[in-house]
Amino acid sequence: MKLLLDERGDEVKITKEVVKAAAGNHRGAAIMILLLDKRGEEVKITEEVVKAAAGNPESGAAIIRLLQDKRGDEVKIIEKVLKTAAGNTNGGKQVVELFLD
Repeated sequence: MKLLLDERGDEVKITKEVVKAAAGNHRGAAIMILLLDKRGEEVKITEEVVKAAAGNPESGAAIIRLLQDKRGDEVKIIEKVLKTAAGNTNGGKQVVELFLD
């Protein structure tokens, strides 16, 4: 992703689907950091992005923490997001704890 943004950045559109896919990726935290740092103004934090992060079993808590730190007002904790976090058997506990903080 870094190479793609560095080499062809003007051609790469950061859509809601790209951000959602990054949030659900097992290396999502690193990808989200890259997207926020390089193209932050294009990164929209939708409920689907937060839901994808909450359900990410490997890096969900790290992504939620990152989103809360960088875009806290955009991280909406709605019922669908809580259900997804509660159903995340690997990392859901940490995600819910972050929501409670």
